[in-house]
Amino acid sequence: MAEKIHSKNKFKLMLYLSLTQESEQAKEKRAALAAETRTALADSLPDALVSLVGQQAAAGGAVKVFEALQNVTLNKQLLYEVLEMGLVEIFPEIASQQQQQHQPST
Repeated sequence: MAEKIHSKNKFKLMLYLSLTQESEQAKEKRAALAAETRTALADSLPDALVSLVGQQAAAGGAVKVFEALQNVTLNKQLLYEVLEMGLVEIFPEIASQQQQQHQPST
């Protein structure tokens, strides 16, 4: 019986280690991808923007935009807004219904 308990604990430990190792690998991949994306974003700034505000300010602004887009809650809200705009374009009657709902009743 002691061997059975030891075997279960050993399995749990191996499972835990494999899960934490995978998450560490995922974190490393995510960090590498974020660094690569920041570099690509800084390299792809429009020339007009760079000449208007300067290379350093444009790159700093691009990094700020990139970091703002890492917020899960804001990304969900952005997706909902874009989805709503698309639905209103496809089904214009939605916009008229929204206007009717927001008008104060007299």
